[in-house]
Amino acid sequence: MRIDHAALYCLDLEGMKEFFVRYFNGVPNDMYHIPIQD
Repeated sequence: MRIDHAALYCLDLEGMKEFFVRYFNGVPNDMYHIPIQD
């Protein structure tokens, strides 16, 4: 079985990123940017 996407709700997105990088050897992508919101 392969999981391509999982969604979580969190209050501290940067903290969650660091958790997954540290404990699961995650590799973060670039920030998602919506050009229309500039």
